[in-house]
Amino acid sequence: MPWSEQHLPGASVLVALLSLPLALWWLFGTQWWGAPKTQEPRGRMALPEGKVRFRPGQEWKEVLPEHLLPPGLDVRFDLDGGRNFARLQPGQVDRPPIDSADEVSVEKLLSDAATWGQQERVQKVLQSCYYRLEILNRPLAEAAGRGHIDVCKALLAARGDPLSRGAKGVTPLHRTTMEGHEELATLLLQRCIETGVMDALARADDLGRTCLDCAEEQDLHAMARRLKASEATNLVRYAPELQAQSIDVD
Repeated sequence: MPWSEQHLPGASVLVALLSLPLALWWLFGTQWWGAPKTQEPRGRMALPEGKVRFRPGQEWKEVLPEHLLPPGLDVRFDLDGGRNFARLQPGQVDRPPIDSADEVSVEKLLSDAATWGQQERVQKVLQSCYYRLEILNRPLAEAAGRGHIDVCKALLAARGDPLSRGAKGVTPLHRTTMEGHEELATLLLQRCIETGVMDALARADDLGRTCLDCAEEQDLHAMARRLKASEATNLVRYAPELQAQSIDVD
């Protein structure tokens, strides 16, 4: 019998054994060994907890402990005061991030500072962080409820919304009347009318209460009347076509 015929059964077994890994790779290799790597969809960049991106400009800005600096900035260290500052290099341009991975942290920084009436810190965060306007609403409500007028002015200047709806539809304007902060309520009301919102005192929360209703609930009847009078004055000022006598202030 020829040699090849004598050894054919053993050779077949050997070939089968050698082919087994190749067969396994063919079936499962895309999962185990040689799977082609596909690029993950680009999403939010993971940042360390509590950290926020530094927004540089042409002028020096203070670098807060929470800041992450982009590369290539001009940095200055104030050893005496224990503060650091950074700005763009000549010819360098600011490149805003394509995601909002740090907006929760920015909102928390602003809310914490607003709660404690830290107007200077609020200003620093506003000047040196990236944020969407919606991020200002919760801090504005916190400051309004506690009567921190300077903080509210800073957030209004940054375009915070006095009528943004928070929990149960309560707005910053509602918060001022709930707590009896009349000067601040007048300020927020004026901002509403300046921006073309003529029915701010009629806006209701989820329970159907207007900010005047909230004042009445606290027995602040005189405050409610003065707010209606302030509304009438501001409506005539910012909408000259309205006549003062056509507005009920009783």
